Amino acid sequence: MDNQTSAKHESDKMKRIIVVLVVLLVISGIGLAARHIYMKKTADKQSSVTISDNIIEENTDKDKTYESGASANKQEQPSGDAALQQPVKDTAVIKLYKRNPEDNTTFEVMNMLPGDIETKEFELQVYHKKDIELFFNAEVTEQTKQLEDVLKIKVTSIDTGKVLIDAPFSLADGMEVSELLVTNEKQVTNKRYKIDVYLDTSVGNEYCEAMMKADFKWYIKDDGSLVNPPKTSDPAGMVLWGVFAISAVSVLLLLMLMKRRKEQE
Repeated sequence: MDNQTSAKHESDKMKRIIVVLVVLLVISGIGLAARHIYMKKTADKQSSVTISDNIIEENTDKDKTYESGASANKQEQPSGDAALQQPVKDTAVIKLYKRNPEDNTTFEVMNMLPGDIETKEFELQVYHKKDIELFFNAEVTEQTKQLEDVLKIKVTSIDTGKVLIDAPFSLADGMEVSELLVTNEKQVTNKRYKIDVYLDTSVGNEYCEAMMKADFKWYIKDDGSLVNPPKTSDPAGMVLWGVFAISAVSVLLLLMLMKRRKEQE
């Protein structure tokens, strides 16, 4: 009787251990699935960047007039090579590679005043094994009061100072500009660009309530030169895989042990 009680107690103990291990197995499995979904969504976000801070808010001082193109509460548009040297609010990091050869960024401006300027910086990380052309174009998708005729865009390489384009959106719309990227041992090229969108000081106040939306597109016409970025280590994923593997093996061993004991009885 004592032997039976002891055997039953030990069997119950092993069952509880199996239950705990199965719970760990399920939790680690769910964690791995969630980790996979998170990593996939993160990769998707990197391939499509939308800047949320590029809407110029409406000026609430309705009675203010602007002479010589200077705004009383906004930056004045400078001229010449000294122009467009305004503080940059944020930088968008864009990665282009074999599985993601292009990126589209939505840009929207409204209620601009003569002399207003909006500056954005982009950091392009292009993974390639051969010399390749990096392309950019801007396409107007929506506008009022033909704002594209007076609103200008300037794209400058921060690394070299080269101006890729400096023209009104009416001329830049759909225009394709490019820059050659030379391959290197790391098979990745980092390039920084500054995009200035500005309303010239000579423009009248009739455009102050106008709006325009455009798509800024960076892309590679891949001919097989692009490569995928190297995989990085994932400590959290490794821990989850370790827990999953240990739990699975432990459950299997305990089940085999219980089966053997039953056969011996």
